Amino acid sequence: MRGKFVPLGQISRSATLNTLVLSFSTTTTMSTRLLPNYLRSHRKRLGLSQDELAFLLGSQSGAKVSRYESFTRVPSLETALALEIILKKPARELFGGLCRDLEVKVARRAALLEAQKKSRKPKQSATGTPSIINR
Repeated sequence: MRGKFVPLGQISRSATLNTLVLSFSTTTTMSTRLLPNYLRSHRKRLGLSQDELAFLLGSQSGAKVSRYESFTRVPSLETALALEIILKKPARELFGGLCRDLEVKVARRAALLEAQKKSRKPKQSATGTPSIINR
């Protein structure tokens, strides 16, 4: 049985770490590996050359675009947002494999943090009763 994929962006701010961990623990790995990005296919779909896309990004030549498409360079946040605007696709779709890898890493760290929080003992007040920890 496959788990439901819950994108990180759809988890509410009020969600607890436990909810975050559970939402990721119900996901399963995909049977096919995602590419780090899909820039080339989306650029070609719009009929743009690497030089034309580079111009729209404010770059001198298509060399940077070539490096993005060949997975040898990861664009800055500003460039990724510009690509989202130009290619008319959300960044998480343009960078599917990279996004998926980050979600797995964040899930692992969230699980570690949850385990650390559970192992901590509550602070004691001067009266000997546990104090409320501000979050």
